[in-house]
Amino acid sequence: IKCYLNGVRVPNVARFKTLFAKAVGVLFSVAGGFLVGKEGPMIHSGAILGASIPQLHSVTFPKVDLRYKAFRTDRYKRDFVSAGAAAGVAAAFGAPIGGTLFSLEEGSSFWNQALTWRVFFCAMTSSFFLNIFRAAAFHSSSWLTVGNPGLLDFGQFDCGENCRLWSLSNLGIFIVMAIGGGLLGALFNFINTKLTIYRLKHLAKRHWLAPF
Repeated sequence: IKCYLNGVRVPNVARFKTLFAKAVGVLFSVAGGFLVGKEGPMIHSGAILGASIPQLHSVTFPKVDLRYKAFRTDRYKRDFVSAGAAAGVAAAFGAPIGGTLFSLEEGSSFWNQALTWRVFFCAMTSSFFLNIFRAAAFHSSSWLTVGNPGLLDFGQFDCGENCRLWSLSNLGIFIVMAIGGGLLGALFNFINTKLTIYRLKHLAKRHWLAPF
């Protein structure tokens, strides 16, 4: 999906048969006890739905065509794939903001401010309805509650009644950790910039595929 959003044409990456194969494969892999994560398939599934539903026609089933071509341009399809990927992350982790940031930072190369709100609304809607469906499936008496997390649940930390998770004295450690992380990030960016400039000056002019 990241390749698709960055202009690399991957055959059948956003087709219904790919979604079917992905869903069935993950289902039987998890049932068989294999170590298969849910976040990757959820991102891919959301991106396929984002690429397919707004087109209002199907390549796998050619007779399904509502002849509405407003969203069939490459730009709209790319934006809907970005929104679908964010919705997949939001459904997997129960984090709409995290899904939006994932699509912004990791997936898409083309972005604008209007797309941010659209993608966030899509991710928020995905997380909201997942909460409702999970509540209906596991808590039938309160199916309208939205307190259920995403598909990946890391549990809750409970240290007892007379326990505090953090105190005021811990803030100094948090500040030192934040400063250290910022300095390491700045050092990484500095080294990466220098390496990129070096590669452009010394390695880009060489023809690696030239015959010896």
